[in-house]
Amino acid sequence: MPDVAIVFDQSNPAPPFGIEFSLCVDTAVFPREVVLRTCYAFTDRCQFWLQSEGESSILIGFRRKEAAANLDHLKGEFGNALIDFGLRASIEANTRTVRDAIVMAALVEAGGPSATRR
Repeated sequence: MPDVAIVFDQSNPAPPFGIEFSLCVDTAVFPREVVLRTCYAFTDRCQFWLQSEGESSILIGFRRKEAAANLDHLKGEFGNALIDFGLRASIEANTRTVRDAIVMAALVEAGGPSATRR
C-alpha cells in the first residue's frame, strides 16, 4: 500500500502528535463505524488522529507505539482489518431479523408456560 502524502486541513485541529503515515478511507466503501472499529482494534499498536475529508472520506493519521514495528506489515494488517470489520457489519445487517427472531424465541421459551398464558 503506498504512503499517502496529505497535509492535514488547517481548518481542523492539528494532530496532537507527529503523523508517520496517513490513509484516506472512502466511507461509501467502509462506513464510519467500520473505520472506528478498525482503529479501536489497533489502539494497542498505533495512535490515531481522525478527521473528515469532505462528506465521503475520513483521513486517518497513524503513529506507531513501538518504533520497531514493521510499517508495511501494519498497513497490510490495517487494510485486512477494514475488510474484516466491513464484512462483519454487512453480515450483521443482513442477518438481523433472523437473529432477533432466534433471541425472541429463546426468551419466550425461557419464560416457560406462564409466558405464553399472558
